[in-house]
Amino acid sequence: MKLLAPVEQREPQVQADLAVAKARDTLVATRAKLVNHVRGMVKSFGERLPMSSAASFTRQRRSLLPAQLKPALEPIYQALERIDEQIKLQDKMIERVASPRPVGGAPGKMRAKDPPLAQNGPWDREWGNRPSPTPAQASTAASSVWRS
Repeated sequence: MKLLAPVEQREPQVQADLAVAKARDTLVATRAKLVNHVRGMVKSFGERLPMSSAASFTRQRRSLLPAQLKPALEPIYQALERIDEQIKLQDKMIERVASPRPVGGAPGKMRAKDPPLAQNGPWDREWGNRPSPTPAQASTAASSVWRS
């Protein structure tokens, strides 16, 4: 009886492309933590920063900091600026990697018979492109599993 199957390595270029997406995810998570840190520090002073997207937070909210917190949070804002720049660079790299490619070729025009990438992923083969269940359907399915 075989318990473990051999591990198939990805091609180096595929692994490099995946590393770009994972690095971007890490940058976005880091930016979110830093934004939440700034918001928490401002809240501890009894104030609140207005809502904004994480991408525009640095530009729009820096001037609203209490004067006592500016020295402590300025390095955080500098880090956020640098992270925003890096996320934009990663986005450009991902766009380049995700551009349609002919089979066995470099980025370029796709042949007419090539399906769009979003329609030939594993989720389509596995789920048959079904819509997601509504919260009520998901709740019913979950409760029936617990009853049995």
